[in-house]
Amino acid sequence: MMGCLHGFSQSLKITVKTGEDDLRQGQTATVRLNFKNGIVSRPFPLNNGRGWAKFTENTASVPMDEIALNIVAAITIEHNGTPRKFPDTYDNWDLTALKIEYVESSDSRVVFSTEGREGAVRFTGQLTKKTWRLIGDANDFHFGTLASIQSGVLPLLVIRVNYEA
Repeated sequence: MMGCLHGFSQSLKITVKTGEDDLRQGQTATVRLNFKNGIVSRPFPLNNGRGWAKFTENTASVPMDEIALNIVAAITIEHNGTPRKFPDTYDNWDLTALKIEYVESSDSRVVFSTEGREGAVRFTGQLTKKTWRLIGDANDFHFGTLASIQSGVLPLLVIRVNYEA
């Protein structure tokens, strides 16, 4: 029986690729879930203060216990590059690719990806967060066109997701 991604999931696996500019150790990158009713989740840590070298792939999980995936309207990645010690300066960071997988038990499906598309996000003191709007509903859950709340637009790879129930 074919189904779509509605109901409750266990986690979202978030994979981030860095570009030419790394994420310095001691800086923080977080993700927030923006729900359709306007509520925004607490920030979930992506790097836990660990540095991410340039041109690396890094993964984090966001628990989704008792959160229906189809009520998530957008995700926001935030970067705090404030200097932690002298003589550091603000830490800029290049995010070159973002992938989100829905994980339930031992099964996972890619539900969002910027992979293979042009347009990196360069986090700076002026651009500290980026939001990607997710398109879908309970009957046809998929991610569609990127609608960024911050300046700039990244093209998306649109992936329709179905799973065997």
